[in-house]
Amino acid sequence: MKKPGIVLLVVVIMLALLAGCSLSRQSIKFSNGVFLKLTYSPAGELPVYELFRTHAEFSSDGTVRVYCDGFGQEFTDEYPEETVQLAEEDIKEIKDAILKNDILSLRNDISSKSLDGDYYYLTVYTDDGEHSTGGLNVTNKSFLAVKDLAWDLVENEISMVRALTADIQEQGYIELYNLD
Repeated sequence: MKKPGIVLLVVVIMLALLAGCSLSRQSIKFSNGVFLKLTYSPAGELPVYELFRTHAEFSSDGTVRVYCDGFGQEFTDEYPEETVQLAEEDIKEIKDAILKNDILSLRNDISSKSLDGDYYYLTVYTDDGEHSTGGLNVTNKSFLAVKDLAWDLVENEISMVRALTADIQEQGYIELYNLD
């Protein structure tokens, strides 16, 4: 007699937890400013002047700021950055994807076991704080759904800023080490 009661109690607690989790996802309030930062960092055998991070910061008003940092050596005080304006529908689509894919429930490091690939991170900013997730060669489908959506919206700007920055870095290393 006691076992069915315990099983019923466990089932009720599990259902309450599941309902609570899904309700908490619906009550997320994204930051009014930057609500998502996508970070890309190449890995592998690349020239040192290409090893830096690139960020795309998505704001609730539709602006996206693309910039680079994390240089081994800095050669200028001001690096290129690009700002682009996205449509309200694009911002809503990203926010919906974050909620649908439950990005806030993912562990901080979701790297795959493969050592091949690049580093990608998503940082979500809410009124309650921030949550970062990502890693090397991430294969998590929920993560990729949000990352790919955000990346596709600003891929041209990311490529342009990375190319301009790599040119500055390359020239700086040539001058630093007199590699003419």
